[in-house]
Amino acid sequence: MRFLEAKLRLESPAVLTSRRTERGYVSPLNVIPGSMLRGALLSMLYNHGLIDEKFLEAESHNPRVIASPAYPMMDDKKSYPCHLFAYKCKVMHGDGSEEGFERKIYAAETIKILEAGLEPEFKRSCSRGHVALEEVHPKPVIPVGDTFREISLFHEHIVCVGISRERATAQRQLLYEYESVAAGHEFWFKMGVPEDVLDGIERGMRLYIGRGSSRGFGRARITEIREAPLDDLIEKIHQTYRDNSIIALYSISNVISTLGNQYYPYPEEIDLDALRRLGLDVSGKLVVRRAYGRCVPLSLGWDIARNVRRPVLEQSLAPGSILVSSIRKGENWEKGLAAISYVGRVEVLQPPSGGSMPITGVNVLEPLAFNPMVGR
Repeated sequence: MRFLEAKLRLESPAVLTSRRTERGYVSPLNVIPGSMLRGALLSMLYNHGLIDEKFLEAESHNPRVIASPAYPMMDDKKSYPCHLFAYKCKVMHGDGSEEGFERKIYAAETIKILEAGLEPEFKRSCSRGHVALEEVHPKPVIPVGDTFREISLFHEHIVCVGISRERATAQRQLLYEYESVAAGHEFWFKMGVPEDVLDGIERGMRLYIGRGSSRGFGRARITEIREAPLDDLIEKIHQTYRDNSIIALYSISNVISTLGNQYYPYPEEIDLDALRRLGLDVSGKLVVRRAYGRCVPLSLGWDIARNVRRPVLEQSLAPGSILVSSIRKGENWEKGLAAISYVGRVEVLQPPSGGSMPITGVNVLEPLAFNPMVGR
């Protein structure tokens, strides 16, 4: 398993929506879900002849190509999901411009409390005593020291008409509406891929994101790709937590836990031994003591192998959630922690109808202390 960071640019509007109506797809997302991005990457590799049907069949049961959600970029700066230890004051502090609102990330002072095993206090007022605070979690924001910029994507509303094959004219009462993310937006994401397909993923490769690719939607191109500095992260984890048994983990994905056909908003334990299936010689365990985040639905997307829609899980922790966990250190536990910050932990749901349904792109957790959203 090799770990990568990449950027992509939309070359045409992308239909990334959270809601389907009788006439089309509406309510555009501002993040590309990890499961959708993984499907696009697999299709890209297959279309370029880098993997075959046997590889795809194995991926449907034992995923090894794993992608995190992709977050928008602005002025070449990365955005991240906002956590609960940040706020925006609704009362203007300045000259009436957008910059006049106070935005504050105070996780730098909170993390000491969390990693001491204590319960933190949430801010109830801004620096001027206003109690009209807006919760930004889990929207993507760009951290700038202990403040942040909010992300606003451009959207397009497109109406298409069905064409009769017999008459080659528009068909009555057959309109399709799409609300899409406009072309030109850039996104960044993390991923893990097997060594045997690593050389096939190159800068400039085209992939298709979201729905409507046959109508020209969702064309995207990888603009940058690089191997992750995993050794540096492993060393930072070792130096920071060798004498500390509690760690605050920040999620850039949804958090979910499954057991048979049941699911829960977050796991009570994260077993690092499970990463051995990816070829990593690690062991250890994270025991979740407390979780801070909002519960949101999680769509599992489309099952390409079976050509059916996957279910929607009604409760998962939103991206930007923070899990305070005890570390039970095993062999190469630092490497295990570094790995889940790129590929998370694959969950497996076993529907009542039988079979198994791997869930990827979830539980992508990294130490809050090393992320810009700590607010230093």
